[in-house]
Amino acid sequence: MVKYFIVGCILLVTILLAGCVQQEQIQSYPVVSPEETSKPVQESESSPEELVNESKNETISHTPLPTTSPIITPEPTTPVQVPTPDPNLAFQELVITKLDLIQEGKKAVLDTWNAGDALAAQTHINELRQRIRNNNDASTFPKKMDYVRLQYYDLIDRMIQFTDNFDQAAILRNKGESGSSNSYVSAGIMAGDRADISDKKIRVFLNEHPKLL
Repeated sequence: MVKYFIVGCILLVTILLAGCVQQEQIQSYPVVSPEETSKPVQESESSPEELVNESKNETISHTPLPTTSPIITPEPTTPVQVPTPDPNLAFQELVITKLDLIQEGKKAVLDTWNAGDALAAQTHINELRQRIRNNNDASTFPKKMDYVRLQYYDLIDRMIQFTDNFDQAAILRNKGESGSSNSYVSAGIMAGDRADISDKKIRVFLNEHPKLL
């Protein structure tokens, strides 16, 4: 009987201690009134619509205004008039150039020959032959220039005789046969003089007929 009494006392003390502990825990928590719990929390003073408007305003203020450049209308360009080449002048320049080349070669042969240098004369003879070969075609001359064509062919023939005779004379002189070379020199000079006559006829005709074409 005493045993049960002691167990009951212990249980009663345990219950009382547990109640005291629970009461202290409840008092330690802050009491929140129903009004405070129902009050909404305001995170910012501005509404979402105001924030959007402010963001738009800042974007507009920082965006540079587009600059408009004036439209320039290009002025019409006037085509450059290229002068048509004068066929008469072009033909004269062509023929005179050919004549000058041949005359320069002929002069070089005579100068070296008269200086007594047969070897140098032979070199110039070969150069003159090449010039004649490169300029011996008059088939492209216009039909109205038939006179020039005939005189030009005559000049080419005479210059071929000139080079052939002086070439033979140079060969003989280089062999020490100067006496035998004299006849070739005379024939060469005669052919060169006749070539000069044809050359002069061509130049006079071109000068007298500047607008024949």
